[in-house]
Amino acid sequence: MAAVGIDVDAWSEEVCARPASPEEAKRLGIGAGSTVMVIERGYCAGGQVVEMGDIVVPAESTKLVFHGPVTQPAPHPTARHKE
Repeated sequence: MAAVGIDVDAWSEEVCARPASPEEAKRLGIGAGSTVMVIERGYCAGGQVVEMGDIVVPAESTKLVFHGPVTQPAPHPTARHKE
């Protein structure tokens, strides 16, 4: 997104498993009712959604991996600092 001048500042990703719909099973070449993984993701910039995506893949051949940097959290608003 940065390449087109959009500074993404938030993202969301939801993952669930469920039975494939008849159309999904046909498109994916799997048996009717086979389990699929559904990944719904979104990216925001300045409070506006700039990209959404829904991905459906066969569950038996899918591995999900999440990783990223660990950052220092902002101080809690009720925390008091000694001066």
